Formats: sequence, structure tokens, C-alpha cells
Amino acid sequence: MLKKIIKKGFYKKIQINGLKVHKIYNFLGIKLKFCIIKNEKYHVNKYLRNLSPYRTVPHKIWEVEDKSSILKLDWNEGTLPPSPKVNAAINELLSKPDFFNLYPKTKNDELMELLSEYVNLPKENIQYFASSDSAHEYIAKIFVGEGDKVLILGPSYDNFRLTVQANGAQVFYSDVDSNFEFSVKDFERDLKRVKPTFVYIVNPNNPTGNLLSKLYIEKLVKNNPDKMFLIDEAYFEFSKETCADLILKYENIVISRTLSKAFALANFRFGYLLSSKSNIQSISNIRNPKNITTFAQVAAAAALSDVPYMQNYVEEVNRAKDYFYEQIKKFEPNIIAHKSYSNFVLLKFSDFKLRSDMFNYLKENNIYVRNPLHSPLLYNCLRISIGTKDQMERVVKAIESFFSKPRTSSDSDKIALFDFCGTIVDFQSGNPYVFYVLNELNSPVLNLKNRIRKIKLKLMRKINKNFLDKNDILYLLKGINYDDLDRFALEYYIKIVRPRFYSKILNKIQKLKAEGYKIYIVSAGYEIYLKYFVQEYGLDGVIATKIKFDKDNNCLGIFDGKDCIKEEKPVYINKYLNSEIQGSKKVIGFTDSCTDIPMLKMCTERYVVTHNKESWMEDMNCEVINV
Repeated sequence: MLKKIIKKGFYKKIQINGLKVHKIYNFLGIKLKFCIIKNEKYHVNKYLRNLSPYRTVPHKIWEVEDKSSILKLDWNEGTLPPSPKVNAAINELLSKPDFFNLYPKTKNDELMELLSEYVNLPKENIQYFASSDSAHEYIAKIFVGEGDKVLILGPSYDNFRLTVQANGAQVFYSDVDSNFEFSVKDFERDLKRVKPTFVYIVNPNNPTGNLLSKLYIEKLVKNNPDKMFLIDEAYFEFSKETCADLILKYENIVISRTLSKAFALANFRFGYLLSSKSNIQSISNIRNPKNITTFAQVAAAAALSDVPYMQNYVEEVNRAKDYFYEQIKKFEPNIIAHKSYSNFVLLKFSDFKLRSDMFNYLKENNIYVRNPLHSPLLYNCLRISIGTKDQMERVVKAIESFFSKPRTSSDSDKIALFDFCGTIVDFQSGNPYVFYVLNELNSPVLNLKNRIRKIKLKLMRKINKNFLDKNDILYLLKGINYDDLDRFALEYYIKIVRPRFYSKILNKIQKLKAEGYKIYIVSAGYEIYLKYFVQEYGLDGVIATKIKFDKDNNCLGIFDGKDCIKEEKPVYINKYLNSEIQGSKKVIGFTDSCTDIPMLKMCTERYVVTHNKESWMEDMNCEVINV
């Protein structure tokens, strides 16, 4: 068909967008747009093409001159400097700069002696790395292969998920319950159901702070000799519970640790592994010893030579944590603090809006906490690192101030309307949500219905190659309960939508919020997942296509009203905002497509998010934002 069109001379133009080539034709008055993926994409490891990245939060502290006013409690680093011996050792090192042009020492016997003494294990059972993250990458290379099943006790530190998925592994989770309580029965059920070859347990857990006993972990390791267990003990100094001696009894256990937390050496990136002699040898065979800088080795040795300093800091953190627990009780039931054996506490809020308002208020007061959204269980939660008592008193005062002030949104005569698909994210999100739900469901009956519906779609596409009826695709969800669709909507938002944001547009949204704009999302995407974006970023509302449900909350597979697209957008906007938009002195609109011209006509300023400028943009007096 494409060749025939080209031969008949209906070719119009080509748009190049990164790895995508868009060819646009005008055939019998019908505009056809074809997307061809350039071959370069297939040079990339196939497991990385659609991989959800590990999302870090910006280090705001590095963007300001005076760092003394900022309390950084979002990454679980030490909140005080490390032992003075570290500073002295680094200064002495800098006085001998003849090493700058040389590779680091590849075999540091002094450092290995100090590690051996600290962990009370032979040197042959230890190896050090440029961070525990780096150690995890080597572990994955040795023990995890293509197609292997990895079970993670969740929610968990998300970077390890990325590491094994990049190797082609299948990742499964065995989550704690909604109150963050661990169930032996449920976890062992999942072990039997998934049949993994590799199990990852952070102990104490990040982000819940839960602690599994050494006796239980030994039972798991002993009863499952066909499975390799990685026990991540990044926070063990705060719990004082370790499985270190198990590596002398069992071959199927590896323990990872770091000096980033209790030893306060996060910027030096130093971690180490404990395991059997044969496992350590296997990992050492592929380890690059040049990757651990001289600075990191010297700092680690200095810190390990002053263990009492670290222990005093740990005791200070644990005392501050007890104080924080007592203070947080004043805010129950709005905030519940989960019991933690680490240097952080997971706070669960009564609703998402309260959680978002608190996150933003603390940030406004230069207190940065973690906004953990990589698991649906954490949706109403914030994770806060514990520092000294003085630092936690500052946090408590900020929380008290938050609750003492009325939190009502002020009226604004400035409104910003944002299209979502192609404008805030780099894809059309509606239909992929439907297919995400279908892929996650395991009902044989439902799958049979879906197969029949998909056959119907294929037949209709054969009749009309450009057929893509959103109604028919939505119909595939008929009969699914709202609670299930909402749960999948949150997962879809976290796993699929969030990794594909345009950072430049997110920055624009935050800037407009700071300038006092009321911000609304206006989209043909589905409200059921777009509401999570609006809630996460504290926006003022979502105007989007809705899904209709019956009186029992089962999906009817049809729109509730009309699709919020093209000429329907102004109708929805006027209905939703009523006189508010009429009384606004300034209305700005953001889109990526000429289909939103009806919405843009309502705006006093117009912006188009695109890679290529087209004539209609100039006609509409639009400013182009290149992404």
C-alpha cells in the first residue's frame, strides 16, 4: 500500500523525530501518517528498549551556594560528616599529588585487613567495590541470566530491579500487606508460585524499615538450596542484625553492604560483598579493580579505623528516631509512622493530597524528604531520613506549622491548560493503558473474551488499514471492576507513564505553579490514571475522557460522555471551569498537535511542544518548545 501511494505521487513530507521517521501522505483527501522505526534502535540491548529506569530525585543541595539552610533527608545519607580521620587522611593524600595520573591501587591489603576485622570474617570471604550498586551489577552478571526469574521482597530498593532486568531477567514481587507487615505464609507461597532462581531481600528493608530475623533468613537459605539469596544489609548498623556468618555455612547466599549510610561516605561510593570463598572468587574474576578510586580506598580505610565514631553516630540517630516517633503520634491519624530498624522512617498519610501538600510544604521550608512512588503500596507515603535530634526537631516544627495553617487553594486569574499525550509524555497513553490492564490480568475466561475481541479488531483493520477505534479497544475492559482498573491505573502510571515525562515540560509546570497559575490537564487520555499525575504534582484538576461503570462498579467498556478530544475539549473546559475561565485575565495553553486548535483558541498565550515547526503554529501565533 505504501509503495503504491509513493508511485502515484501522493508523497507529502518526512518528519524525523529521534529514532522515529514520520512519513505523511495525502491520499484522496485523507491525511495518513506512518511511523517507521529506524534500525539504529535495534543496536540497543533488547531488554533496555522499554525498560523503566531507576528514578532518582534531584540533588537540590548542589544547586545553592549556602547549603547550611538545607536539610537533606531524602537519600538516607549520613546527616553529619564522617570521622575526622577521613578528613585528615584525604588532606594527607592531597599533599602527595603524585598519584593523580596513576590508576588506583588494585590490591589494598590494609583495607582488606580492616574490613576483615570489622565483619569478623576471613579476607577470602570479602571483596570491595565502587559502591554496593556496582557490586550488585557483578552479582547479576554471575548469578542472573536471560529469562531467569528473580523474586524481590517488596516494596524494595528499585535499582536492583533495573540491574537484573537489563540482563534479561523476569522480575516478580512478593509485597508486604497494606500495613507494611511481612507475612511468612505469603512470601513462601510466592516462592513456590514463581519458582525463582534468585531472591533479593533488603534487610532492614528500604523503604519500610522492616527487619527479618537471621533465624528466618537461614531457614529460607537452607530450605531453598536451588535459589541464590542476596541479602542487602545497607542499613544493618542501625538494626545490629546481620546474617554475615551464614556465608560460612551456605553457598547460596551473598551479603552486600555499603559505607554510605552509617559511615557517612556516600560521596566516595564504597561497598563490599560477603560470601563463600568460591562465590567471591567467581565475582572477583570479572571485577575491574581499577574502578575503586584512591580517594574511596583511603576514606574507607580511615572510617573503618574509627568504628567507635560510627557507632556513636548510630546511637544518636536511633535516639532521634525514638524522639521522632513520639512527636509524630501527635498527628495521628493524619500521619502514621511505621516502625523502622533503619536510619529512616516511612510516614503513611491519611490521603494522597495531604501527603503531596506536606511534601511541597517541607520543600518550601528547605527540608527534602523522599517521595516514593515506585510501588502502589507507597502511594500515600513519604520516607524521611533520620538525622540528629536537633535536625528532627526542625522537621517536627515544620510539620506543626503545616497543620496550624489553613490549607485552602486561593483563587487565581491565571490559568494554564495542558494537553497530556505528546505534550507532557512522549506517547499516546489511552490505548496502552487498556493493553496494560489486559496483559496484567490472568483470568482464562476474560482472556478468551479478549482474544475474540482482538480477532474482531484485526479483521476490521484488514478492511481499513488505518482503523484504530478507541471505543472498540476500550470495550476490551468490559466487566472489569473499578477497583481493579484503578489499581492497574496506578501501576500503569508509575511503571509506564512516569518514566516518559518531558523534564522540560515538568519544569514549566512547576514554574507556572510558583507564579500562581491554576493548572489543569485537558486530555483524551483516561481520567482514571491521569488523576495520579495531577495528585502527584499538586495540580488543580484533570479534564479527561472518563470510563463508564454500572451500579456495581463494573466497567461497561464505553466512554462516560464523549471523548475529550478536538472540538470536545472546549466543551469540557467550559463545563468544568464554568465562569472561572471566563473571568481569567490570562489563559495559556500547551499542546503538541493541531487537533488542539479548538482549545488553543480559548487561550491568550499558546505553546506547542514539538521537534518540528509547522505552518499552523505560526498562524496561531504559537511559541514552540523543542523537546
